[in-house]
Amino acid sequence: MIVIQDANDTIVEDIEKAEKNIRKAFTHKIKHPDLAKAFYNHSIYDLEKIKPIHDSIVAFIKEYREENGEPPAPMIAIYDYEHRKQIERINEIKRLQEMYNNGL
Repeated sequence: MIVIQDANDTIVEDIEKAEKNIRKAFTHKIKHPDLAKAFYNHSIYDLEKIKPIHDSIVAFIKEYREENGEPPAPMIAIYDYEHRKQIERINEIKRLQEMYNNGL
């Protein structure tokens, strides 16, 4: 399903941006605190952008089920696998954001 793949690609890109930005925040925290805070804020924003895309994927799958029955098992298996990986990465980024916020 190209719709799910396109949405998934965007989610992965936003996760990658969020991770890069929080790591940049740590890099600049001591010498350039204002810049570091900007990177931190971008990291937060990058993760916030994911929710509406994820919600759209869920709605698409629900609509597909209503119109066609269960989606093909391989499609759901791939989606579930990708979704678990994304959740793990997002949780790691949130831990880094929390560490940044707590002064570490």
